Amino acid sequence: MKGKQWKLCKYVESIWRQKARQYWLKLGDRNTRFFHISAKVRGYKNYIRQIIYNGKILSIPTEIKEGAKAYFSNIYSKSLTPRPTMGNANFKKLNENQAAWLERDVTIEEVHLAIFSSEGSKAPGLTVSTSIFIRSSGS
Repeated sequence: MKGKQWKLCKYVESIWRQKARQYWLKLGDRNTRFFHISAKVRGYKNYIRQIIYNGKILSIPTEIKEGAKAYFSNIYSKSLTPRPTMGNANFKKLNENQAAWLERDVTIEEVHLAIFSSEGSKAPGLTVSTSIFIRSSGS
């Protein structure tokens, strides 16, 4: 167990070394003592030493991992709120052919038809002049 924990610590240390290097390259720091101390402090603050799960304190890395996994599996597997129902609403359902048609690849001709048949001043995105631009560019 100690050997695995030692390897894990070395691995985490190497990740921090890489992160420090990335940060230095990004911000152009001069590889100062302050920079290395701040990287160490950040790593120390972000390291999870223990968690409490089901009233137990978990401090061994494998226990922490299993406890976190169990916690999140538990909260995401339950439905927290009941799903709304539509009562006796009798909606029409698609048959297999209709469903397959909706999932098919769109053709270039369909895209051109949609663009050229739309009003030029309206677009679903952020830029209002999209369809006008496409029409005028001849694409």
